[in-house]
Amino acid sequence: MSKDAQKQQQQEQDEAENIKTIKRSVITLRLAIFVDTANMFMLLPNYAIMADSTANPESFASTHPFNFASATYFIPMTALFGVAIASLLTGSISDRIGRKPVILFCLAGSTLGSIAKWFCRRSFWLFCAANFVNGLLSGSLPVALAYLSDIF
Repeated sequence: MSKDAQKQQQQEQDEAENIKTIKRSVITLRLAIFVDTANMFMLLPNYAIMADSTANPESFASTHPFNFASATYFIPMTALFGVAIASLLTGSISDRIGRKPVILFCLAGSTLGSIAKWFCRRSFWLFCAANFVNGLLSGSLPVALAYLSDIF
């Protein structure tokens, strides 16, 4: 086999390996974004029950100064406000330190934020604060989009 044929065969093997790596990266990225998004919106159907003090013994005792409807909208707004702030910051941070560390930090932070929300489930204002922090640590979508633009 000539050197040119060996070199071409090596290039084809390298290209096939790169395609496999990209496919694995995209699959992992899809899973990470799905987990992050599911984590943010998993409790969404329960916010109405949580805001009505008579609906369940696990509901908030009070949502003062909000009425039922306002409290039902305020809870997810706190998380989305945190995501909006995080989205402004995570892009520039990922440019400096890399995409993977930022995505991993966001996933770990989102997990810890969910645990904090569970511990704060009895108090409306503590739950909203934990929901905001959870949103603040869940800003991985802009980084994932930047990562996809890097590899394609």
